[in-house]
Amino acid sequence: NQYRTPLTVIFSMLSLLAHNISCADPSEVDNKCMDYIDTININAYKMLRNCVNISEYTKYTNGLNEMAFSRVNIFKYLSDIFEAARVLLEPLGIPLLYDIPEESVIMVCDTDKLSCALLNIISNASHYTKNDNAIYVKVRNITNNVSISISDKGLGIPTHIQPRVFEPFFSYDHTGEPFSGNGLGLTVAKQAIACHKGTIALQSICGEGTTVVFTLPV
Repeated sequence: NQYRTPLTVIFSMLSLLAHNISCADPSEVDNKCMDYIDTININAYKMLRNCVNISEYTKYTNGLNEMAFSRVNIFKYLSDIFEAARVLLEPLGIPLLYDIPEESVIMVCDTDKLSCALLNIISNASHYTKNDNAIYVKVRNITNNVSISISDKGLGIPTHIQPRVFEPFFSYDHTGEPFSGNGLGLTVAKQAIACHKGTIALQSICGEGTTVVFTLPV
């Protein structure tokens, strides 16, 4: 909370600053101001996501995790999440396309936990990127299970690395750097899906991209 609270204040101030700039006389505004705000916003979001992952992992591993289940239209919820992710990825030049049925399927789930899992997977898909990268999401209702497939056209993950991707604090960087993150994104995603009695799997080919598929029982 000592990190998350200041970051929340930063987000609020950025929103006010962006609003003030949009209302100002264009002749008095530095054209690069909005670019600066976007850069600060993206990096503050990364820091906040890391704080959330550390907090969630600590709760899971110490038996402090409480599930807040509610009944939701899962397809409507997923549409909202992926639309928000699409907007977040737009400044990075990575298109996100999603295919979600318009039917109504009611599911009991913890939307905060699922949101954390989904955004971690999307973040990974955008992090290991290349020039022609794009992210594709496909959601289907298959025999009382909702299947969610998130694919990218990024750099892919080497075969010898793949068995370790769900290990806590394990991170991989294709440039050879020792750490590419805190190594908790996929760990927390797996824990969140497990709490819903679902499954998660990953397939990847170097130079072609990665696909993460998970299922949730309706």
